[in-house]
Amino acid sequence: MPTKVEIIFEHEIDPNRLERLLRKRIIGSKPTLDFSVSVIDDSGESLPLENTDITQLSIYALPLKSRTIRVLTDAAMDDGHGRVVPRPDKSIHTIAELTHKNARELMKYFDFGKVALKDVRAALAKFGLSLEGEQNSFLM
Repeated sequence: MPTKVEIIFEHEIDPNRLERLLRKRIIGSKPTLDFSVSVIDDSGESLPLENTDITQLSIYALPLKSRTIRVLTDAAMDDGHGRVVPRPDKSIHTIAELTHKNARELMKYFDFGKVALKDVRAALAKFGLSLEGEQNSFLM
């Protein structure tokens, strides 16, 4: 049975710092750990994500497999000489960054394949979003 853990942070916390901490201390040691993010206003009320600019949220807010998230944030690519090298300039951390990529660009990421692409498309579709240049059938 899954265990639910709720962590509440004040809005003054830098979300990028928090994400790095979670990634390093929790997700790094348990690569199969999946979690979701909710947005809560100052009164403590949970806000529906449709009232939030979801594109500014971390990709951890998407219902993606932890492996897919790791591949996107690590951004390792073939250097053209058969070596896989990290490309921090290509790492994806927000939903906006993800929606500005197309399938061809994502397939260049090391260890990103058809299953991960399907995972990304399905997760974006749940929020009415799609990859760049793709028309989401969810919106039609």
